[in-house]
Amino acid sequence: LFAVALSGCTTGPVNTGGITATPTGGSAGDSSGLKSGITDSPNYKIEIVGGNSPTTVTFADIKAMNFVEKKGVTMVNSAGTEKTSDFVGVPLMDIIGKAGMPAGDFNFKISASDGYSKVYTKEQVEKSMLGFKENDTPLTDNINKNSIKLVVPGEPGEMWMKLPAKIELTSAASSSSEPAVLNITGIGDKAIPLKMSKLQTYPVKSLTVPYKNNTTLDVSGILMNKMLDDYAA
Repeated sequence: LFAVALSGCTTGPVNTGGITATPTGGSAGDSSGLKSGITDSPNYKIEIVGGNSPTTVTFADIKAMNFVEKKGVTMVNSAGTEKTSDFVGVPLMDIIGKAGMPAGDFNFKISASDGYSKVYTKEQVEKSMLGFKENDTPLTDNINKNSIKLVVPGEPGEMWMKLPAKIELTSAASSSSEPAVLNITGIGDKAIPLKMSKLQTYPVKSLTVPYKNNTTLDVSGILMNKMLDDYAA
């Protein structure tokens, strides 16, 4: 069994297949039950640019939206330690929709309040939510503890950004200049270059492997057979 470890081996979630997104209790669109206990963070906001109507979405705007719950999201850190949590929040695409989605295929550059940024595909964004509660514990705009965060099932921990503050819509074609980080050879006449954004679309798994002095090492990464299956046909 082989795996490709993603750079940094940071804490990441694994899609266990048991994840469910549950609308709130009560009538359709009524999210008062899930909003209960959420801590007000009046200074928190997200700037959205590149849409039909660039806008800034405030905490009050987000709290007025429909909340959902994702159950059974398992986090696996670089040491292989698992933590399964239930999250309550707002689908990320609903927040982006406040700026109006233009026609075409887009990627999303998301930046945190501290300047950290990552590029997400539309597929990643569509399965993401902005989490405001984890296991009934309110998440706030405190960067150091219990932070509001992106919940991105099936993606490595580096994609679970704390306090996203800006979302930029960019044409998917503009990402063609992204450098390849891995080449597959032996399939066809030419090497197949893979970019990090492509690798990040694969589920992350954890493995315990033999290490020196009769010890073991816990690693997280992508199963190579899953990746090669996409190109062997």
